[in-house]
Amino acid sequence: MSGAARASDPATSHDAARSMSDERIGELHRAIIACLESTRSVGATIDEIAEHTNVRIANERRQSLSPRMVELERKGLVQRKATGEFTPSGRPRFETRKGKSGVGQQVWFLTLDNVFS
Repeated sequence: MSGAARASDPATSHDAARSMSDERIGELHRAIIACLESTRSVGATIDEIAEHTNVRIANERRQSLSPRMVELERKGLVQRKATGEFTPSGRPRFETRKGKSGVGQQVWFLTLDNVFS
């Protein structure tokens, strides 16, 4: 599994991706899933996931969670709820809630719950 960075990402992103062991990524995946299991139909933002999993990921920065969410989404384990609106570039907009900074963050849900069907 190991961390991955896009070809267009800066060298620091590639260094960070290489530093994530498969075991650590697995721990983060399990912590994220546990958080989303507890939030069920209300979902959770990255800030909320970081707060909920604080003990389990005490040495991780919140930025470690975003790539993990994408990995879990690609595996079909988590999802975001589309609002039915689109960005100017044609991408779907997703449900958001304000994070600690006051800026909207996407809300993540467990796919296993089928919360949108």
